[in-house]
Amino acid sequence: MVAIPQKVLVVEDEPDIRKLLQYNLAQEHFKVVEAEDGEQALKILKQDKPNLIILDLMLPGLSGLEICRTLREHAETARLPILMLTAKAGEADKVIGLEMGADDYLAKPFSPREMLARDVWGETHRSTPLDNVIDVHMTRLRKKVDAGHAVRLIQTIRGVGFVLREESA
Repeated sequence: MVAIPQKVLVVEDEPDIRKLLQYNLAQEHFKVVEAEDGEQALKILKQDKPNLIILDLMLPGLSGLEICRTLREHAETARLPILMLTAKAGEADKVIGLEMGADDYLAKPFSPREMLARDVWGETHRSTPLDNVIDVHMTRLRKKVDAGHAVRLIQTIRGVGFVLREESA
């Protein structure tokens, strides 16, 4: 039986950094898909679901924070591990990135060995068949419950589950 390689989406506008990431990830037998901006990344994600996203914060067009927020708002991508890789190295930047939904944050310049040692590659982030079933059912339920409402009534709480919001009068 042949193992299917894990797929990583690298969203980075700097070609040299994309090349470095692609080389190092390929050496570790990852399949790498590349996007140079946020719009291209979202197009790729509509067609294909990677096992992990390496996301630059400062991108042309949509920022990494906007992409992260968008992914966390949708059931089908809410649990997708995101490693933010960015030149913004301040404590406030890291906190904002993590609060917006990144699973980990690594500042540039970075060591590819350190990146590969991060916890986002671990078994705990891989979805199970049950997670996929729940995602499918929650997506269907959201479509029915949210129909005709201006806001989403079912909210995903990362690491906890779901909460039903009361409709405002």
